[in-house]
This record gives sequence, structure tokens and C-alpha cells, in this order.
Amino acid sequence: FLEHGGVMHGLAQYEESVRVPLLFWGPGVPRDVRVTESVSLVDVMPTVLDLLDLPAPAGLDGRSLRALWEGPGRGRTPRALFIEADLDPPGPTARSMVPGDDAAVRRGNFKLVFDPAQGRAALFDLEHDPGEKNDVSAQQPELVRELCAELEGFQARRTQGAAAEPLSAEDLQKLQELGYAGEKAD
Repeated sequence: FLEHGGVMHGLAQYEESVRVPLLFWGPGVPRDVRVTESVSLVDVMPTVLDLLDLPAPAGLDGRSLRALWEGPGRGRTPRALFIEADLDPPGPTARSMVPGDDAAVRRGNFKLVFDPAQGRAALFDLEHDPGEKNDVSAQQPELVRELCAELEGFQARRTQGAAAEPLSAEDLQKLQELGYAGEKAD
């Protein structure tokens, strides 16, 4: 979009690349309600489960967004939202994202963008600088430390990953019938 010198999607954490609308439509979702709070894709699953009156599995990072459209001030507890970008252009030399790639964390109106290649963090006040042009990290050193610690914790949790339970024979057979899994080798 050229706002920060780039033209590809998914290569940076600036708002022009990561701020996209999320729409819900269906039973239990009111019409003509706009929520301005930033949310994350990790919130989609808990929201859908909530709308279906199904319990969310323990340990999910997201939360149901239902409270945000049910009334002013409901469900609005500040939390960190994490943003990652694969900074390699697509192609045969592209590497998968590994901890240490550029990442960002947003809490409220502040967003910290960390560039590990330069070992530098930039802090933006999105309320007063929605174009992310003015780094205010020198004026907010404590907030920079807090957000860097949150980002490090997120990256550490991400590398640990959850151990997946093996599929049952019945589940594997269903996946094979749907074409999502190859035939079992003898």
C-alpha cells in the first residue's frame, strides 16, 4: 500500500496491513452494531462456540466477542493482541516464520513493533498517530519494557506449542473418506 514503503500484504505489522474488518452475521448477532475495539482472529472460534451455546475448550487464547455487541462497556478489558509477519517475499527462498521475526503487540491505543534485525522496538500511539509515523518509545520507556516482555512471552508460548492428541481410527477414517487424509499404508 506504500504507506510504509511496502506493496505486499503480510510482510509487515502496520495498521494498513493488519487492520481488516471482521463481520458476523446470523442468529444471535444484532444488525447495525459496530464495535470499534480491536479484536483478533483467535476470537472467532470462542465467539462462534458461544453463539452456538457450546463450551470453548480450555486454554484458548481468544475470547467470545458477544459481550462487545451486547452493550456499551461490556466485555471491554484491555488485553494484548499479537501480530506477526513473514518478512520474506513469497517464492523458493521464503522461510517459515520463526521466533525472532518481526512481530508486534498492541494494547489499547499503543502498538510496539519489534525489529530483531536492528534489535530495535518502535512504539506508536495509534490514537494520536494512526499512520504510525512517530515513534514515541523514548517518551514511554516503561511501556516499551512491558510490551517487549509480553511479546517475548507470546513468542516463547508459541514455540512450545500444544501436543496434539493422536487421531482415533474412526476420526482418521472420516478424514480419509472426505479426502483430507491419504490412505493408511500397511
